[in-house]
Amino acid sequence: MPDLSLLVPIIKMISEYQSPGKKALQKLVYLVERKGLDLGYDYSIHYYGPYSSELDYAVHSLEMQGITTTDYVARDLSLRGSQYSDQEIVDGVKVIKGGKFSSEKIFDAISLLRENGYRWN
Repeated sequence: MPDLSLLVPIIKMISEYQSPGKKALQKLVYLVERKGLDLGYDYSIHYYGPYSSELDYAVHSLEMQGITTTDYVARDLSLRGSQYSDQEIVDGVKVIKGGKFSSEKIFDAISLLRENGYRWN
């Protein structure tokens, strides 16, 4: 099974230049792997080009964990220039997502983002 800790930094780097859709992300990660960085995804041909169901699942899993919303809230707080706590990030995610994610899941998302090089302060 592919390691998400390798995928998250790649998505971060790609996102610094563009906001790729699912098809573009599939193609870009495929090309990264072709250049020699083995992320562990298997590809088959699809209507739009190389496709990995494992990669699709990984991206969907990250979305379901609320990670993108967590990053957005933390980045927004950071851009305001004031100091803030992890609890304020959690509170902001809960305003947006309601009860969809527990505080524990949001704290986990904050930790995962930090472990993968995301910084806001």
